Amino acid sequence: MEQESFTLEGIDPEVLISKFTSKFPPAFSFINFNGTTRVFIIEEFYFRVSSNLSAIVIFDFKNENNCLINIIASGGATGLLQIKWGSEKSMLKKLRNFFSRFTI
Repeated sequence: MEQESFTLEGIDPEVLISKFTSKFPPAFSFINFNGTTRVFIIEEFYFRVSSNLSAIVIFDFKNENNCLINIIASGGATGLLQIKWGSEKSMLKKLRNFFSRFTI
């Protein structure tokens, strides 16, 4: 399991969520009662490890211009020795690159 957290500022929450879900269609999503926390689970198949990898992406909107993002990638290990071959880090990098487009 690999995880990373960071904060984005100055981005419209609806624009961020819309772009995220169109780039990474979620297998599951959850929105709390007042819409300040959104949870998405995405899955990808990594051929080099013949394994599905999942990532949980949690958006915690502090206000309309400040969002804390937590990413947890897991499930990339495969085979008898459970070797990951860097697939969890690859998923984190892909998500980090996506979110870096929104930094000011």
